[in-house]
Amino acid sequence: MIKSIRNSVLVGLFSMSALVNAQDIHFSQFDQAPLFLNPALTCLTSDFRITLNYKDQWGSISPGAPFRTYAFTGEMALFKKRGKGAYMGVGLTAFADKAGDIEYGNKTVRATVSGVVPVNETNTLSAGLQGGFGQLSYNQDKMKWGSQYNGTAFDPTMTGETPNSAQESYGDFSLGVHWAYGKDQMYISANDNLKFNVGLAMYHLNAPKVSFYTNNPDKLFSKYVIHSSCTVGIKNTNLQLLPSMMYLVQGPSTELTFGTLIKYILREDSKYTGFVKGADVGLGLYMRAKDAVIAQLLLEFGNYGLGVSYDVNTSDLRAATNAKGGLEVMLRYRSPNPFLYQSRAQF
Repeated sequence: MIKSIRNSVLVGLFSMSALVNAQDIHFSQFDQAPLFLNPALTCLTSDFRITLNYKDQWGSISPGAPFRTYAFTGEMALFKKRGKGAYMGVGLTAFADKAGDIEYGNKTVRATVSGVVPVNETNTLSAGLQGGFGQLSYNQDKMKWGSQYNGTAFDPTMTGETPNSAQESYGDFSLGVHWAYGKDQMYISANDNLKFNVGLAMYHLNAPKVSFYTNNPDKLFSKYVIHSSCTVGIKNTNLQLLPSMMYLVQGPSTELTFGTLIKYILREDSKYTGFVKGADVGLGLYMRAKDAVIAQLLLEFGNYGLGVSYDVNTSDLRAATNAKGGLEVMLRYRSPNPFLYQSRAQF
């Protein structure tokens, strides 16, 4: 009984602290969730793209009520002529996050518009704006407070905290800029291409109010993100190295994730008949500083992509998680086929 009360209180405090500290969701496969990384990435590497992301973590902390995140992203390019001039991109993102025994939830829907400008044969600049709304909620009936423990047992009839509402909605706005450099391979089997990019983004420009208490003006901290990645072809082999990093600051919290994906090209796409689809497989190892080691598998076939990663917790939280961090899955469809048309600006 005491253990159950302790776990419930811990989960409740953890969830409420997420509200007080006002931190965003984040994906270990950050480069596979581009519009959650930077609005300027909208339609930068494809004319049309749909991405689904799923994360399940910390089940050992709250058995039967794990921390789960579902996300959707859709993007479409407008006014684009292949290889010629600037164009626009539009996108829509949505996610739902549910955490722990009290079912602390975070739902958002955001629309994005971007402008992409090819400066020359090797350099591309882009900028994006994002706006929408979000809603925070929790199940007040499942909250348990220390004041409801009478010294012998837990008494749910005793009064706990009384927030004004179990839901809070807010408007949300973000922006970002991005630069990409790309040099194509000399010929189809050379595999000596080089691509590099760096981006800056700022989320929650308006620092929206997110408190359940009207007399407590808590706000969602603005989030600043810098990210970079590189694709280096190993000449005259089927191997590519894809190092990447992300650093963010949100209020008192910081996060640094970095690592490398090693990709093996199984086969090239048939550029004449289209019957043979290109395919590759990638294995990666990343580190989220002072928090977790992340192993990643990426499979790509034609227009489709599947990414799977798992976090192994290394922080002090491992005492509660037994080093079990979380499973993450990414599914993606994009057009045109990335094996058939390799954009110089592709990241």
